[in-house]
Amino acid sequence: MKTPDFIKQRSEYPFYFLLGSIAVGFVWLLRNSTLTGPGLINDSIAYIAGARSILAGTGYSQVWLASELQPITHYPPLFSLILVFVGMLGIDPLFGARIVNILLLGANIILIGILGWKIFKNRFAGLSLALFFAISGAIFRIHSYVISEPLFLFFCLVSFLLLELYFANGRKIIWIILLGVIVGLAILDRYVGFVLFVVVAAVLFLFEQTWRTRLTRPGIYVISSVPLPLAWLIYNSMLTGAVADRGLSWHPITTDDLLLGVANLSHWLFPLGTAEADQRVLSVPGVFISIILGAFLLLWLIIETARLFKGSSSSPRAHPIIFMAGLFSWMYPVSILVSISLFDHTTRLQDRILVPAYLSLLIVLVWFGVWLWRLDTRIARTLAILGGILILGVWFWDFYGTVFSMQQDGQGYSSRRIRESAVIQFVAELPEDVSIYTDSPPSIYSGTARPSFVVFVSGEEGQYPDYYSRINREVRAGRAILVLFDAAKYDDPGSQANYQSLTAGTKMIVRFGTQRAFMGEQ
Repeated sequence: MKTPDFIKQRSEYPFYFLLGSIAVGFVWLLRNSTLTGPGLINDSIAYIAGARSILAGTGYSQVWLASELQPITHYPPLFSLILVFVGMLGIDPLFGARIVNILLLGANIILIGILGWKIFKNRFAGLSLALFFAISGAIFRIHSYVISEPLFLFFCLVSFLLLELYFANGRKIIWIILLGVIVGLAILDRYVGFVLFVVVAAVLFLFEQTWRTRLTRPGIYVISSVPLPLAWLIYNSMLTGAVADRGLSWHPITTDDLLLGVANLSHWLFPLGTAEADQRVLSVPGVFISIILGAFLLLWLIIETARLFKGSSSSPRAHPIIFMAGLFSWMYPVSILVSISLFDHTTRLQDRILVPAYLSLLIVLVWFGVWLWRLDTRIARTLAILGGILILGVWFWDFYGTVFSMQQDGQGYSSRRIRESAVIQFVAELPEDVSIYTDSPPSIYSGTARPSFVVFVSGEEGQYPDYYSRINREVRAGRAILVLFDAAKYDDPGSQANYQSLTAGTKMIVRFGTQRAFMGEQ
């Protein structure tokens, strides 16, 4: 007897209830793990200050620096624009960002759960994928910071889902147009969204069934994707003469940075120890597993690509979304290495940079577990169960430690080092006409919302003699204050000489840990 449609529909209710419960539970946990405020890093200050600047009518500008209002081009504007919309409701962008990223955690959990259900045609697999996503310590922590990565994950997941809807629902053009718009927004959120743009185009090309659609459908997608990012780049070019604040030069990634990236990736997969150099030996199992899985994944991608080129797209063995996730898992890290070597050598392969790769690899890992289960042999199912239990247990233990550490103190500039700093409190009470010179403008802005001039102390002796002399005169005259957050680190001869040039004839008026504040003797 055929099952009535209303019973089929109602059978989905437990899935949505459980998925919603997971999302609500982890949203509540993230909220209670960030009661001191969201995590703040240098990028966070740019997004918050950019939003405040737009709300104040001064454009998307670097208001955390006490200089002429320079347009922000290093960071795409979308995340700050969202904070502007929240700010129009009367919520300061700092607190608005916390609300946005907490809600994004819930949205991303729901999206990846639905995606897993659609891909694997199995609700339990969808719930498992959502749970693994939620208890990943690295992914959870990323959502606690004021950064654009949670929004980028959201756009990645929506892109995966739209592509799945396109292939599963008659390949209607509307899905491609929507997909293009979402990918365009992803680029406006993070420049590395160009990788997502290329990967989606490649999947559309490979999985179309005729050469005619292989040319027309990706073409429609490109036309839908390009307008928003192109408008932003043209605007930057007209405003500053450059499309982005990222100059082209050759500075290949260092071995230490590469090892850090490998250690972070392996620690995400098998979280034992930390990614720090003295504990990387504990990540050896994760490194070994990562290399093996990466090699097999690359081989599988090459074989499937060859099959698709030969015209096997009408009945591919690979699911388009699994292929897309595998391709993204490889292309994204490679693009980051290229970006570091050519454009931005200050980028480090930390979790927040690698987290889109974690997302796609997670989809591939759950697919591998589902594949083992569907082999329907005792050995394969035992491996799937034991592997799932092992990863779940190790990840849960790491997640517990992540949440515990987050609840002990704020992260980055939200830590007690800034919140309870006597130096910050003193600076906050200074008259507005007193200039602030510091080696960390983001620290000053995060604690006081005041702009400051940047001072470079590290380096060769006498690197900026005239600049140091002018700062010293203003500080001694009482027209400015010199605030150094890393005074203890200036122990090499060059930095020590610069430190002496800046502080000569001044008086240390406040001290808090490694922080020092200097003003004139009088």
